[in-house]
Amino acid sequence: MKLSHNYKLIYICENDLSIPIGGTVHVNEILKSLNKFHPDVLAVVPMYSEKPLLISPEVSKIIIKTPNRRVINWLYFYLASVIMIIRSYFSNPRLVVYSREMPLNIFFLFCIKIMKIPLILEINSSIKTELDSLNKKSFEKIITSAI
Repeated sequence: MKLSHNYKLIYICENDLSIPIGGTVHVNEILKSLNKFHPDVLAVVPMYSEKPLLISPEVSKIIIKTPNRRVINWLYFYLASVIMIIRSYFSNPRLVVYSREMPLNIFFLFCIKIMKIPLILEINSSIKTELDSLNKKSFEKIITSAI
């Protein structure tokens, strides 16, 4: 599918972008590349702490500040990002969503499927290998691969 310029591209990523690691560099490279080729890219990212995000200033973004509690912080981000996508869809139904590192966000997958929003998933290996590297349990792997 060729992405025409009248579509909004939402890049959604659950990575903690306040930590200077390879994933943060990778996310910034992807966002810079997307911005070069598409005029309407919006990054939706979490803010898990008070540390500043290491994300390029030229990138349009929505920062979702989360509670500072383990597990609750990413669940909150998952729910808030789904609500943001629904709001965006109703203001402009011409959306494409690019998702990174969100294998457990089942709300997100159901929302995308129900609203028939095109989805680009970034997977850097097989789903099983990716989930193994994240130390996910067998149950989580079965649910993720079923969807």
